[in-house]
Amino acid sequence: MYRDLDALARAVLEVDEKVKDHLEAAAILEAIGVTPRVAKELGYSDTFELAKEVMKIIDYYRLTLGEILVEEKPTKLQRMMEAVKLFISGVFFSAPWLLITISYMLFGISLLPEYEEPLRATAIDIALILSIVITSILPPIFMRKLQFHFYQED
Repeated sequence: MYRDLDALARAVLEVDEKVKDHLEAAAILEAIGVTPRVAKELGYSDTFELAKEVMKIIDYYRLTLGEILVEEKPTKLQRMMEAVKLFISGVFFSAPWLLITISYMLFGISLLPEYEEPLRATAIDIALILSIVITSILPPIFMRKLQFHFYQED
């Protein structure tokens, strides 16, 4: 399992990078499976003594490296730029389908290589248009909930 304090400190930081004291560290150590027997194998009387030493290492990391594993919260400008990038990439990847749909709706020309009779080609084009319209309704419904939970950090 864990044979050194450095690995234990990193494991505690993976669970909670904002651990405040040795009591929280002890709770996390017990949650990840460090028992009093393991603490004795490492040379400490109990889990709390081990947690105090682990907290010393965590504090050392914080002094030398700053906050460990903490991501900066993006600013509104960064979130807007990310949204614009996603929108532009979505338009870029859907451009072929948009061109096919626009050419058929405006000019009546099908860009699909359909060598069957015109009625079948028309049915395929209409099915394509309907599939694009229907599938464009579903993602916003789910994305709204996903974004809500993402920004609430659930």
